[in-house]
Amino acid sequence: MKESPLRLHLVDYLACRAGCEYVSDLHRLDAVQRVRLRYEIERLAPEDARLCEWNDALAYLAGRPPEADAEAAREKILLCLTE
Repeated sequence: MKESPLRLHLVDYLACRAGCEYVSDLHRLDAVQRVRLRYEIERLAPEDARLCEWNDALAYLAGRPPEADAEAAREKILLCLTE
């Protein structure tokens, strides 16, 4: 199994980059934090995290079912952040 180049689990990394004090704050993002989070996700390549981490982020951020590949999960997260 390929190891993620991120030092943190993707959800933890995204919470940190969005400026959240707690991971649970990802459910209460203001407009600026949503833009910041979208920017951070856009900077990540699908290969920067394992598929299970992308799917964890997709479930946590958007409440959506898992995708078959990292690119699809990443794109679904980005789409949900613009809704």
